[in-house]
Amino acid sequence: MTTMEKPARACGISRRAVLASVAASIFIFFIFLFLMFFFLAMGKGNHVHPLVAGWVPDATLLVIGCYLLWLRSTNREMFKFSFRKKICKLINF
Repeated sequence: MTTMEKPARACGISRRAVLASVAASIFIFFIFLFLMFFFLAMGKGNHVHPLVAGWVPDATLLVIGCYLLWLRSTNREMFKFSFRKKICKLINF
């Protein structure tokens, strides 16, 4: 067990939960990059007001962050995608 795992293990966090958290943070980072470059291009092309183009990525991540913080503070599960179950129902497996 490495020194990084010891505090996580003491809190009862499994390796899988830590990996999922890291993967989610990387995914959110790429969402932010996409929004930032998209609205930068929209602002430069005068399709969106530059003030709006500068703040939309930050405001979007603020809303996502507040939602995730609310889920964590109320000890609720994040929604789960059950595509496999829905597809199996449609196919009647």
